[in-house]
Amino acid sequence: MPRDAVAENVIVHAAANIDRIDLHIAEVIEDRGNIGGRFIEQHGAPVKTPGQRRGNVKRSGQHEGEKNEIGRDAHQNISRHGKESNRAENLLLRRGSGWIAGAACGWTEGGSFFHEIMNEYETSDEHRPVMWLRGYPVYAAHFLVLVFVASMLLTTLLNLFGVGQLLNGLIFSSGQVLRGEAWRVVTYGLRNEPSLPFVIDMAMIVWFGREVERHFGRRTFLVFYVTLYLLTPLLFTVIGMWIPMALAGESGAFAIFVAFATLYPNAPVFFNLLAKWVALVLVGIYTLIALNNRDLVSLVSLWATTGFAFAFVRYQQGLITLPTPSLFRRRPKLRVLPDLKSDKTAGVKTKQVNSMAEVDALLDKIAQSGIASLTAKERAKLDAARADLLKRESDRR
Repeated sequence: MPRDAVAENVIVHAAANIDRIDLHIAEVIEDRGNIGGRFIEQHGAPVKTPGQRRGNVKRSGQHEGEKNEIGRDAHQNISRHGKESNRAENLLLRRGSGWIAGAACGWTEGGSFFHEIMNEYETSDEHRPVMWLRGYPVYAAHFLVLVFVASMLLTTLLNLFGVGQLLNGLIFSSGQVLRGEAWRVVTYGLRNEPSLPFVIDMAMIVWFGREVERHFGRRTFLVFYVTLYLLTPLLFTVIGMWIPMALAGESGAFAIFVAFATLYPNAPVFFNLLAKWVALVLVGIYTLIALNNRDLVSLVSLWATTGFAFAFVRYQQGLITLPTPSLFRRRPKLRVLPDLKSDKTAGVKTKQVNSMAEVDALLDKIAQSGIASLTAKERAKLDAARADLLKRESDRR
């Protein structure tokens, strides 16, 4: 199949099946679409009055020269801003957060590179659906919601026929777990009764869980959620040695929103409020409610899950490091090396590593606040990084 046909099939398939294109790439593309109008308004050619048109040839020639100069300037500005938008899109696409957006907006710079991105996402299990349901992709976050919704329907059906007590063996109870019924640590989340909080939790997993999965990949997201799911009952088991603790129904949905707010603190969410402020306010409100009701279970679960979500994201971002006990710390092996001529080479490699770290930081800033938030110096760094990248690709060819 020709490359153009493959790209067209990918775009059509994405338009029908992908939930939404990455928010920040869409902002960059929209800004690119509005560039022409803004520069025409700012640099538009002056309109000549009848008196000016009746002027001598010299004066008319001067106006025509000015008009052409302004037109060239506007064209250069439009071209420059278009390249900057392309540059931001290319760098963001290399981070793997929106290759469908690049295809949908007609991004064709370096056809082989588009093929490279497409092949990466077609073959990477980290960003592929768990399964397909009637032609729609079901990712890990969606699959979790399907499991919980199925358990809610089963709970409702058993309660309808008056045999809901059959599910009591799934509920977590610290006393029962300490007596050997360890399966309750895993099965507590499978007894869900229909309620508005349950619907809200499912919506949070679908919306924000999918974004977290999109950022980290399926495997890291599942590690995050399974740890989050088991954290509360394991903690309650320890507390249960002194105070009896019980738990039923899924938990951790709000912690997923906290993880999203940690990843994208400046993303607008409810009522166009920033995610970081919404998360802080909700944590404060839930804490006050638990304290007012003397609800130890809710208080411990809230702070344990949200604290873990925040720490997990920061650890994945490299902002938190875990201490390594000296007992398990490996001692470096010493060896004698001959005189090397690689001092300059090592300096170049170190400079390249530092440069890529700076580019990553700039890309995070673009993802959070848009390309317009970059300073002139930061834009120059992106220019240099892109030039270096194109040079290395041309050297490989």
